[in-house]
Amino acid sequence: MTMEYKVGHYFKRMTMIELLFGDADHHLAELAAMGGLIAG
Repeated sequence: MTMEYKVGHYFKRMTMIELLFGDADHHLAELAAMGGLIAG
């Protein structure tokens, strides 16, 4: 992708955010380890 298109910028930004904070699978695993959304 070239930097002429906005989608290239957003793709790079989302890739870096995923590397810094973890992807969806990581966050689902963390949530499951804590007992889910309704922990009692």
